[in-house]
Amino acid sequence: MLKDTFIITGKVIGLVITFYILDYLFEKTALIIAISVVGIAFVLYEVFFKSDFDYKLSRMCDAEGYLEKIKIKLNNKDESIYNSHLAFAYVYTGDYKNAANAISKVNIESIIGKEGVLVKYYTARLKLAYNNKDLETYSSILKEFSEIKLSSKLQSNFQIHEIPKLLLEKKYQEVVDILLELIPRQDARNVIMELEYYLAVAHIGIKNMDDAEAVLVFVSGKKYNIVYVEKCKELLETL
Repeated sequence: MLKDTFIITGKVIGLVITFYILDYLFEKTALIIAISVVGIAFVLYEVFFKSDFDYKLSRMCDAEGYLEKIKIKLNNKDESIYNSHLAFAYVYTGDYKNAANAISKVNIESIIGKEGVLVKYYTARLKLAYNNKDLETYSSILKEFSEIKLSSKLQSNFQIHEIPKLLLEKKYQEVVDILLELIPRQDARNVIMELEYYLAVAHIGIKNMDDAEAVLVFVSGKKYNIVYVEKCKELLETL
């Protein structure tokens, strides 16, 4: 919450300063006030509403904070919607036991047609299968997931879910080749950290230890509260 407060304060101060500069330069007070009000409203919406979910994980990379937001904001929602979000949050904290427990409470029929919820549900299931090194289950879930019609934006990110399958198949060089092109196209920091971890695993798989170490050192140095930073630290100690 402290980080959110700094974000609000910084953006509001910036808007106020901009208001005075524009007012001084152009003396169009009514217009400037209107623009400033809209701007401040946007900042408050971004931090208090949008950031409840996406911002906490994708920008701040705070999986624990994201989990707490889910528990507070969604615990009175439909059980399947709540547990789909909950499982998704748990896998990013590394709490696979609670993630599996949440997934077991989801009735897939009740979230059909809810694209965002479905993505979180299948993503959590896939991460659980990968954590168990279960190629057969991972492949089955991925096939089921691929048959769901997604928006073009979400469909374009589907390749991300194919990477762990390739790792389980030990197609390490293919993973490296794909990720070197895929990672630079990502905006969400939680996804970048996850893919960097997979890249390190693939480098190790082809005995490219120098590149693996470089990736692991890079991710381990991040002050992010997300499981992939911890995984990279653990992997780094084994080199």
